[in-house]
Amino acid sequence: FLRCVDRPMAPRLAFGDVSSTVIHSIFSAPSLFQYNERMERKVALIAGAGGIVGRALMELLQNRDDWRVIGLSRRPVPELGAMRHVCVDLMDARSVQASRDLLRDTTHVFYTAYHQRPTSAEEVAPNFDMLRNLVETVESVAPNLRHVQLIHGSKWYGSHYGAYRTPAREDQ
Repeated sequence: FLRCVDRPMAPRLAFGDVSSTVIHSIFSAPSLFQYNERMERKVALIAGAGGIVGRALMELLQNRDDWRVIGLSRRPVPELGAMRHVCVDLMDARSVQASRDLLRDTTHVFYTAYHQRPTSAEEVAPNFDMLRNLVETVESVAPNLRHVQLIHGSKWYGSHYGAYRTPAREDQ
């Protein structure tokens, strides 16, 4: 369910050129979760903090000494309690730009945001725009950005098309 896009700090992430990025399982990138005392504290920006996965990830990282966590969602999320949260509409580039000063320290983006539409075809444009608005803004203001993690659920495996054999395997 987890895929990541790593990039060196200098080149821009090209949204139209997936072949220029390295896509692999998060589990093949153990350095993401390893902490070295000489390293600075990592700053996680979690887009979609109001969702099930976003909230769980915020709680997980908030309890680690090597992470500082900032959650993003359109609406306030009372369940986050004292965790840092910013209300941002990712579909509105101006809304994302207005929060740029709060995003400067970001080292890692965990993207769990999702905008559901009636059909899969209708979901592409708004979800792409949300991702682009966030990544372009963070990339322009966060000099220490090292990692962008795309997190998605079971739709990756086609669960929204109906029943499938369990346990599901990627080669099915």
